[in-house]
Amino acid sequence: MIQSVHTFSTRWQSFCRCSIMALGLILLLANQSGAQSERAVTFEFGGRVGVPLHPIVESRLISPPAESTVKSSNRPWIAVGPTFAAMIHDRLQLELGAIYKPVRFETETAACADSLCIGRVSSQESGRGYLWEFPLTANYYLGRKRIRPYVGGGVVLSQAFGGKITRRTIDLTGVPAGLGLQAPPIGHFIQHDPSIVFDAGLRWTSGHLNIQPEVRYTRHRTETLQAVTGEFFSGSGPGVIPRADQVELSVGFSFTKK
Repeated sequence: MIQSVHTFSTRWQSFCRCSIMALGLILLLANQSGAQSERAVTFEFGGRVGVPLHPIVESRLISPPAESTVKSSNRPWIAVGPTFAAMIHDRLQLELGAIYKPVRFETETAACADSLCIGRVSSQESGRGYLWEFPLTANYYLGRKRIRPYVGGGVVLSQAFGGKITRRTIDLTGVPAGLGLQAPPIGHFIQHDPSIVFDAGLRWTSGHLNIQPEVRYTRHRTETLQAVTGEFFSGSGPGVIPRADQVELSVGFSFTKK
């Protein structure tokens, strides 16, 4: 539990630092371009709602010598959250978001019941939790019409991952001891930050309202377990390895403050 709180605190501090840098960059650009035009930079506040096309969890990693297998991983039914953006010269958009995704998966873990590994136990796990992603993207718009295509990319500055695992442990030797239900923390995301984002879509503008349907691709750079050399990932313990390639369809709604 302490490790889970520490991991969340570390990622939150990382997100805050990156967010301050991103907002500082936006304000710097706004200040430099303000002398050239009164409408060089406009700010937008809104949100984004979408549907991920892939499950988040690819596998679950448990400290050796336990072996874990993902039996099923549900695709999140929604991805939703607020966004803040700055449009520079009506051409370049810098957008910072906080996207929530529900997480559900089931795994089966086999481990030794004693130090000599004479007995074996099997744990059936059902995980339910959440994933907060904080993406920062830069989008370039083509044309000057009411409906404009755009392409862009960026990074996921940080992730906040949490939840609970419902675990039922069964002694494979047939001994009745070991049956029970537990609810430990779900673990943490095992990956290298930051993840890379590419997106493309259309922007429809009517007055102060903007609607942006979008296709977004995220590449998670997962960490590698080097069991042969005895090296383990930072913060050893149970964790979730995300699917490396993820695609989602979404629609953004924002209001321009001019």
